[in-house]
Amino acid sequence: MKTVHFTARLLSDAVISERSATIGGHRCLDYLPGAVLLGAAAASLYHQNPEAAFLLFHSGKVRFGNAYPLSPDNQPTLPVPLCWHLPKGQEAADISQASNLIHATAEQFEAWDAQGEQQKQLRTGYVGPAGRKISPSRNYRLKTAINREQQGMAEEAHLFGYQSLAAGTCWYFSVSFDDGLEARLVEQVAGALSGVIRVGRSRSAEYGLLAVSRSEADPLAMQPEAGEQLLLYCLSDLALTDRQTGAPVLAPEPGVLQLDGITFNPGRSYLRTRSYAPFNSTRKRFDLERQVIVKGSVLVYERPGGFSVAELQQLQQRLACGIGSYRQDGLGQLLVNPPFLADASFAGFTAPMLAPPPAAQPQQLPPLVDWLGAKAAQRSEEAAAVKQVDDWIRELISDRCPKNSQWGQLRSIAVQGKDQADIKAKLTKLCAEGVSQKRWAKQVKGRTIRTSYRDFILETVLDGSLSQVRKRLYLLGNRLPRLSNQRSNGGDQ
Repeated sequence: MKTVHFTARLLSDAVISERSATIGGHRCLDYLPGAVLLGAAAASLYHQNPEAAFLLFHSGKVRFGNAYPLSPDNQPTLPVPLCWHLPKGQEAADISQASNLIHATAEQFEAWDAQGEQQKQLRTGYVGPAGRKISPSRNYRLKTAINREQQGMAEEAHLFGYQSLAAGTCWYFSVSFDDGLEARLVEQVAGALSGVIRVGRSRSAEYGLLAVSRSEADPLAMQPEAGEQLLLYCLSDLALTDRQTGAPVLAPEPGVLQLDGITFNPGRSYLRTRSYAPFNSTRKRFDLERQVIVKGSVLVYERPGGFSVAELQQLQQRLACGIGSYRQDGLGQLLVNPPFLADASFAGFTAPMLAPPPAAQPQQLPPLVDWLGAKAAQRSEEAAAVKQVDDWIRELISDRCPKNSQWGQLRSIAVQGKDQADIKAKLTKLCAEGVSQKRWAKQVKGRTIRTSYRDFILETVLDGSLSQVRKRLYLLGNRLPRLSNQRSNGGDQ
């Protein structure tokens, strides 16, 4: 079996809904299922190579593993095993404080009962090699449907929300291939997943941009440890069916492992189940409902005399391709007697440091973005000019100020002036020559403006860029006469 490893970084939020219903609240999964990675590869290769499409995506000979989060120090994490418990009411960021109830004795349970201490199962999150609990960041955005028949107005009673995995989070996953597959097919699948792909819901809009790069390190190179029990840790969901009836099997008997003389111990096992029907966006249909044992479950089997390391290693190798149905979607992945389940308390495991993909490089923006930015800056400048001029007008309006017709000439000068020198020359002629010069020479009776009207125009108003000067003069010539008339008529300015 050949396995290709990858690391990935979300460049935008990704919506990976727990269920495919179109109504009700939507919860986002805390991982990227192998099915979405299979879909991304199939979108690129399905029509390029129709002869190999069934072999790559439906035969189970290529298995797309789930993508789980990397820790802050870029080490792989694993789903928290369901056998780990904490005293109810306590929260811990470090799994080393939890107890593995598979190895708990009757005396420990009696002591907890005597103390009134109830053990609570850890059901969410991921654990790093050192025992630190990791929870991927998620966001929530409220949206509304759009009625395209009414010029894009909001649709009545169509409010909904998306919970999503946060942009910037880093992940790792693996794709395994059977030995019989040609090397060129392996490289085609690896090439289709490398680079920037789209995953999840609403990926044609602003969601689901994922940058993927290949990694040389094997993130889960663990050796099983010998013990009195056989512990099967579900690295992913497990979909088992009865060979005779096809009915789902949610309490796996020893026959699925093909080992002699072992018995399933449900009292020591910790498992949870769920059912879902994935939606296939290409066929526009739901697939068959799947009833699965969820990731993190631990199945316990026993046999007199225990299990040797060689026997467990052989079993791990045999289960490397997974068991059960839907293995091409990443289901059925198991670890045999992993070291972190060997004792009653957490025992760390070794894992390599993975290099996450680099952040997305800024791309050259289209000219439209520059134009929109210029328009936004222009509107901001106009709003600032309006506010500034309105503040001036409150102090400039008085019985001593120039007549409305003289203020109105400022608007004509703002439009006709070629440059700031030409504008200043025209304003100087208006304010310092002719019959109106006496009015412009009078002092402003304002609280903050302590100068003549003429000096205010020639110094304060003209202090700025050409576009600012034009806006100020135009607004003064347009707004001051109108507000002055309102004031003289008894209106509110």
